[in-house]
Amino acid sequence: MIRQQPDATLEELRQRLGASCSVMTLSRALRKLGLPRKKKVPRAQEQDRPDVQKRRAEFCE
Repeated sequence: MIRQQPDATLEELRQRLGASCSVMTLSRALRKLGLPRKKKVPRAQEQDRPDVQKRRAEFCE
């Protein structure tokens, strides 16, 4: 289920499983199985380009 929809929330997984446990219990079980459920935040690759880094630094100043 996690491989099919890796961006599913813990609550969505709990509902699909039909589990009556808490989301925290599900989180602990997945962590023990080596399946952490922290969502990854996508990061644009162009942020690594020197010209973009320069513009970002200028904007922050």
